Amino acid sequence: MTTQEPTSPNLTLALAGALAERLCHDLAGIAGTVGSALDLAAQDPDMHDEALDMAREAATTLSLRLRLLRAAWSAGSGGLALAGAELRALAMGLPLGRRMRAELQGLAPTRRFGPGAARLILTLLLLAAESLHGEGCIALDEAPGGSLLLSITGPRAAWPTGLMSLFASPEEAALAARACSPKTLLAPLSALLAQTSGLAVSPLLTPTGHAPPKLRIAIA
Repeated sequence: MTTQEPTSPNLTLALAGALAERLCHDLAGIAGTVGSALDLAAQDPDMHDEALDMAREAATTLSLRLRLLRAAWSAGSGGLALAGAELRALAMGLPLGRRMRAELQGLAPTRRFGPGAARLILTLLLLAAESLHGEGCIALDEAPGGSLLLSITGPRAAWPTGLMSLFASPEEAALAARACSPKTLLAPLSALLAQTSGLAVSPLLTPTGHAPPKLRIAIA
């Protein structure tokens, strides 16, 4: 029995379906909030101003999220290099709740990242936000030799099970991607983006071994 290559048609179709379903899921809730707030403003004069403020806030969130997802996953943006300042601006679209935050000040604003590296960084930031499970902090910092270090901290922060083995094995990443659901898409997608871009992602274990390991993104 032979393992299919990561770029096989079956894998492409599986990823396309999971990605489309994931986008619909991620954006439908925000779009629904805009519509519900506008309906409330039209139906209840006493709630008009408050409802419009809610609609504006949701519309801003939707715009920021769309910019982030387009830069990370759209084929049309696949040829764009991005500076650190641009990546930090796009990260404003991360799905962060009230008890979640992203600290990206360690990312040099003038440093430029090629298209593959930029898409990988943005996808890993999305994965990091998901891995906080509602509370905690994402940090992205420069490391010696040009690498980046991505960390997550929080009471429930944890990378998906088996994430490191996906980065280590193209075959395992491909198998996981074919079997993934929209909910589990980000882990194998991150691994495949790293592999197709020729970039290495590896764990940097903490001294205690209890906190989630930092991810070292090797970028020349």
